[in-house]
Amino acid sequence: PSYWMMIPPRDVAMIIQYDGWESVFYVFGTVGLVWFIIWCLICYSDPASHPFISDEEKSYLAETIGGVERDKDLAGTPWKILFTSWPVWALIIGETGHDWGLYTLITDLPKYMNDVMHFDIAENGLVSAIPYLTMWICSLLIGGLADWMLTRNIMTITPLRKLLASVGAIGPGAGAVLASYAGCDKLLVTIMFTIGMGLMGFCYASLRVNSLDLSPNYAGSIMAIVNGLSSVSGMITPYLIGVLTPNRSLREWRVVFWIMFAVLFFSNCVFVWFGSGEVQPWNDTRKRKTSPQNGKERHGADHEQSDGITAFDESKTP
Repeated sequence: PSYWMMIPPRDVAMIIQYDGWESVFYVFGTVGLVWFIIWCLICYSDPASHPFISDEEKSYLAETIGGVERDKDLAGTPWKILFTSWPVWALIIGETGHDWGLYTLITDLPKYMNDVMHFDIAENGLVSAIPYLTMWICSLLIGGLADWMLTRNIMTITPLRKLLASVGAIGPGAGAVLASYAGCDKLLVTIMFTIGMGLMGFCYASLRVNSLDLSPNYAGSIMAIVNGLSSVSGMITPYLIGVLTPNRSLREWRVVFWIMFAVLFFSNCVFVWFGSGEVQPWNDTRKRKTSPQNGKERHGADHEQSDGITAFDESKTP
């Protein structure tokens, strides 16, 4: 995702400069439709059902991600359990804070570069793309590093997810705030935003994959909930920024970035306190049938087990 965030700022600037605003919507609308068609043709639920994948790649994926395959006889999504799970809500809040920072920069970094730094359209497109290029590279490197740390038992999964999420939250917030104190130094401001967005790439090896950590069987449902609720940030931030920057001054933008830092910080605190990287008990449908939340079923199972033990003991009684 961070790779595709990098392309529009640069390309939009070029399209506007040479062909006007209208062409931007035609170009990216067409690209979206083509992408959707390709996605429908090549995307499948799992490697085993993919018609084009090689046996060698199937074997590799079975060895590396075999532990996150869905059960074949999977029951319906336990919506009540999902919406009452602390780790799920911690992920929702952490992702909402992350998206607040991300949408703030996606929608309004070009505006800041124009209003405060006075870059022209071509320069603005290039400068606004550099932070996302850095985030893309960083997310790839950190993903590999996280896997390496887990396989070498350097850290367990929960502390690792929380550490990476913390870097991915504090880094971008601090980078944006520091950029607002760099004045009109174009180079320094660009460096601060680039470092901050690069550190946001740490979230891709933490928050972005945490749904699979919590429940391989219901990861899709969890991700749908998390992405749906956290995207509300994308509706709020553009309007709020417009309200907070009527004069488009540096002082007003500094308030915007301090709010961004606060949202990232406190949402990350919730994730660190209540989040988890472990598979939750309700992921296993067989265990869920006899969980404390289904007391009657568990009582019945315990009763049957005790009867079996009693019968066994009586059979051994002379």
